[in-house]
Amino acid sequence: MRFGMFISDLERPGTTAAAEAARIRKASGRRVIPLRGHSTPDGLPPRHIREAAAEAAMQGGASPSSGLPELREAIAQKLRRENGIVVDPEREILVTSGAKEAIFLVMASLLSPGDEVLLHSPNYVFDGPVRLCGAVPVYIPAASPEGYRLSLEGISPGARTRILVLCNPVNPTGHLPTREEVLAFGRFAERHGLILLSDESFEKYVYDGRSICSPAAFPEFRSRTVTVHSFSKSYSLTRYRVGYIAGPEPLIEVCRRLHEWICIQMNPVSQRAAWAALTGPQEWLAGLYDFWQRGRDHFAALVACLPELPFAPIEATGSAFLDISVLKKPCREASRFLLDQYGIPSVPGEVFQAPGFLRIPFGGEPEARVELVEALGEALGQVTEKFAMGRPNLQ
Repeated sequence: MRFGMFISDLERPGTTAAAEAARIRKASGRRVIPLRGHSTPDGLPPRHIREAAAEAAMQGGASPSSGLPELREAIAQKLRRENGIVVDPEREILVTSGAKEAIFLVMASLLSPGDEVLLHSPNYVFDGPVRLCGAVPVYIPAASPEGYRLSLEGISPGARTRILVLCNPVNPTGHLPTREEVLAFGRFAERHGLILLSDESFEKYVYDGRSICSPAAFPEFRSRTVTVHSFSKSYSLTRYRVGYIAGPEPLIEVCRRLHEWICIQMNPVSQRAAWAALTGPQEWLAGLYDFWQRGRDHFAALVACLPELPFAPIEATGSAFLDISVLKKPCREASRFLLDQYGIPSVPGEVFQAPGFLRIPFGGEPEARVELVEALGEALGQVTEKFAMGRPNLQ
């Protein structure tokens, strides 16, 4: 069978392949440490969200291809209130089937074969949508491995560079771009006539009282900035698969046209769940983010007892990006080894343009984190007595 030229060499997303390997192991009856990269404590959304979805499932009708009007209005209010982004809910918001579809729609709407996209690295798996469009990903390494600070210093876009991507916060490193870094990205895009794509999927998984800075909040960048959000991450509505794009009307209109050819419209049941998350009781969110803050603190204290396993401060997201070069194995092999021998789920750093690293989730119960770090210590061949004596009990 003959396949299209842009799909023939396209691999599966590394994140998906890693998750499937863990599922296969678990299905075979072997233990996988129950860790998560994002979720509510019990894995379920609050009752008012489930009830809104159930009520919608009992009703007929469909939604406009741009998304339910009441959901787009709630999104616009949320963006204005929390992010300082002012958009027209009728013409500048498109509801999508998760953030992945949103990113693909933006790429496919803007790129032609031979175009280039600037991606800071380590980066999330943006390269697949880029290559599906016949375009070329161009990677910008982080300025400092210790904190993964983003820098565009010395970078010159090519004649065919169209898009500059900002993962904000950064998945997989856990870096939270500062206001100065965001301004640098916005000014670079403005100076070189680029579209700035800000993926803010993990916007609420931010620690120590901080918050993200959105480039679209700056009026001078608004006309060339497109923002992507995910209910799967910030509201832990993973199974509902709702995301959205907010940006200039001409781009949203083209994305909507492409969206109609892919899935016509978004599932109204999922959209009602998302609407309930935005407009219903909000107290549960404080508990959710406190749950993740405590999980980050617990993990950081535990893994600090393994000095041979360096990692940058985790400022955001639900995973740690660990330097596993001490294992002296290629990172894909190291990932398989840790899963096969210890039940540790991970994603190889090569997926994120960072050989020698693994992304490992730290969400879950305290006992799971203890099991994780004990297993890592054993895998590293370290003396675990110090860890056993000094490990913090933050349950």
